[in-house]
Amino acid sequence: MAFHNNPRIVTEGLIGCWDANMKSSADSGAKLYDRVGSNDATLYNGNCLDFDGTDDNIYTTGDITMSGACTVALWVYSETGTNYIFSNRSGGPVSLMWRLYNNYLDYYYYVAPWKSMLSTSTISLNTWTHIAWTRSSDNYISFFINGELDKRDQATNGSDVDTSTTVNGPVNIVGGYWGSADFNGKMADFKVFSVELSPAQIKEMYKDSKVVVPRGIAHSSMDLWYPMNEGNGSDVYDGGGVAGSALNLGEGQNFNDDEFLTGQAGPPQLVTGYNRPLLGDGATDLWVNFGDPSTALDIGTGNFTLGYWINPKSITGNYIGHVTLTASAGTARFEVAFYGSTIRVYTTNGSWNDTGYAPTLNRWTHITFQRHSNSIAMYVNGSSSATWTLSSSVTLGPWTVMKMMHHSQGTTYASFDGLLNEVVFYNAASSSAERAKLATKDASGRPMPPNPQGGGSDMMPTANLKGYWRNDGDVTWKDLSGNGNHGTVTNSNGTILLREGYAKGRDIQGFPLLYRNNGAVGFNGGVGDGAYLSLGTCPSAFEMGQTSEATILAWIKVGKQQGENGIISAFWSTGASGWSLVTYQASYNRTVSMLVSDGADGSGYWMEQAGTKLPEITADGKFHHVAVTISRISGTTTVYFYQDNVKNTTAKVFSNEGGSTAWGSGRTLLIGRGANGWGDFNGQIGNVQFYNRVLPDEEIKQNYNVQKERFRQKRIGRGI
Repeated sequence: MAFHNNPRIVTEGLIGCWDANMKSSADSGAKLYDRVGSNDATLYNGNCLDFDGTDDNIYTTGDITMSGACTVALWVYSETGTNYIFSNRSGGPVSLMWRLYNNYLDYYYYVAPWKSMLSTSTISLNTWTHIAWTRSSDNYISFFINGELDKRDQATNGSDVDTSTTVNGPVNIVGGYWGSADFNGKMADFKVFSVELSPAQIKEMYKDSKVVVPRGIAHSSMDLWYPMNEGNGSDVYDGGGVAGSALNLGEGQNFNDDEFLTGQAGPPQLVTGYNRPLLGDGATDLWVNFGDPSTALDIGTGNFTLGYWINPKSITGNYIGHVTLTASAGTARFEVAFYGSTIRVYTTNGSWNDTGYAPTLNRWTHITFQRHSNSIAMYVNGSSSATWTLSSSVTLGPWTVMKMMHHSQGTTYASFDGLLNEVVFYNAASSSAERAKLATKDASGRPMPPNPQGGGSDMMPTANLKGYWRNDGDVTWKDLSGNGNHGTVTNSNGTILLREGYAKGRDIQGFPLLYRNNGAVGFNGGVGDGAYLSLGTCPSAFEMGQTSEATILAWIKVGKQQGENGIISAFWSTGASGWSLVTYQASYNRTVSMLVSDGADGSGYWMEQAGTKLPEITADGKFHHVAVTISRISGTTTVYFYQDNVKNTTAKVFSNEGGSTAWGSGRTLLIGRGANGWGDFNGQIGNVQFYNRVLPDEEIKQNYNVQKERFRQKRIGRGI
């Protein structure tokens, strides 16, 4: 078949190539297609919400009117024939419901009496299905199942006469209604539009899980978008675009830490960009520790600007830290924390100072502090007027400890409950235009922070940028200013998954992507319970017999170095034949290795690198190219490892596991898992290639050079 990629990639002997960025005419968004053969992989890296049918549902923080034309679309896995999807939980008027009724799609509305409009076809129970309802401005209702129009008809009034008058909202509950019944099953990618989508636009969303808003539709027409991907906590985050909505957070009711599921084959797969920010939980032992920071952050008697975004879920207790810079003298400290419901600052006068400002819960707020003309001031959301000021001419610092999301003095105080992101520190005061730039939002109230490293109009000079941290997850917060003050997360509560939103290069909350959308597939780690890709029983062409040759190449970005971090494998246990390529074996061997077994004696053999090993691949925020060549001749195996176009020139030669059964025979061929049941990868894997011959050095270099620009681009998205 035709090979849809840059023709400079070596194609001789290429028998498998899996890349979500290459062209495909596929109809299924749950497949990663083999570009050179027919060995397609089923994606099991979709996330969803699991509703228990008893008391799980989601309250929107703001009502949605549903006036005139509208669309409701989602992926659903229903476990009972009648299920309540979207309605009003209380108050009035209670007049609209989207539900499943005896496995039919039902548009249920009140015109004295209540009336139902049902689809022609039913959906199957316990099966992932994409469903949608559209309503035109003249009250025609259309039903869609898996991208296909099932039925279209005009709604009637209370006298059973067709009417062009629509029944309007409000609606404010997902997975329930004003009664006692709740949804029983799973949902994902829940979207509400204020326009009637066309059949082509419905099909576009069904076919391609990367589509946020279909072509021809403005983002402002998306009233609500809950991807339901978070995987942690009790909230679902809105990626919609309604002007002035300030984002319609979904507050999960009776979530018990088991509602979020991953490893799903049906809902939209994680083949886009994403972030996994650290979620503060209000515990006493969670913080980001920067230790004793370098002198680059020292202030002395000079000016400074500190800016950051917060989204608090709750504010309970005292001294709940935001950013803490501790010094030996009380007057030299600069610490920001919640106390009660307001923000307080410890500095200069050696005591806590109440700013009097209480941010709105579950909303993004930008906070800026600066010292200028012997005065410290706080500004909210880029305002040109200070919310609070304090005379200050004393020496601040030198700092002894720097922390975020926790107050430094004492571990009995609670940590931040919610999200903190985009922390910047300048050794100069800012102008009103510069403060407003740092606090940039879009029309819906979503943060759109600029890139401090890029300078530009209304940005402070990069020479004054002394610290810059993004919420990069639960391992390390890298100092992007170049001054080396990296933070280490202590006692993580876990992260949430925020996939790429409508703005390219940014997540659904508006923050620049750490895991970029470049065709790599995202994986969440785990021990046999995370995301993975399955190619079914390993085809014989991918087995490694007693006399055989193979080359495996892939681009990987490690999110967390854990377990075996399997890249690709056909392995189950040492008691059966198999092979597995991983980034990490254990603390005593943290480099790319292979595990193989012929299944003959219940043992396996770890193929560690010989000689001087190539460097460990850490969670450094970068993509790395890995390659391994395997030559088996009469039971003797010779292996070479490559990494980022550097070869370990010492061959690994061994005769272990040399039995007659081919490595991988009868096993399941997996991407993103070290074996069937363990070694799940955490991070991204892109452009996996498998050759049935040993590629020489120059061809491995060729494949590396062809795609290095794609995977090595700087972490900057469009519009930043």
